[in-house]
Amino acid sequence: ECCSNPLLIHNDFAILNINGVHNVILCFCECQTAQSHTTQVLYMHWFPATTLEPKTATTFQLFHNFHILSFELKASTFEYWQTLAHLTNNTGLNPPKVSSQFNLIYSFLIVA
Repeated sequence: ECCSNPLLIHNDFAILNINGVHNVILCFCECQTAQSHTTQVLYMHWFPATTLEPKTATTFQLFHNFHILSFELKASTFEYWQTLAHLTNNTGLNPPKVSSQFNLIYSFLIVA
């Protein structure tokens, strides 16, 4: 269902997915009955990097993929991030700049 009161919050919202890092335009619902921005991001099956005004999120699919690869191949977070960076832009000239956020999110999930 479309929102009658959308609010463009970020025009460079970063999504980490199994096929790379993608910058997308994101509008949040601002109707009176709207959920928080964090909750709206979670409804999309994305895990926000922060609970206040998220600008980066990771798909649940990526977490599942990394979880399997870390156990089966012993892939480290750094190695997985390098793979995502290459999938996003294999030239190495303009690598994505959200690696620290990915590490923070994954570290949080391991502890939880």
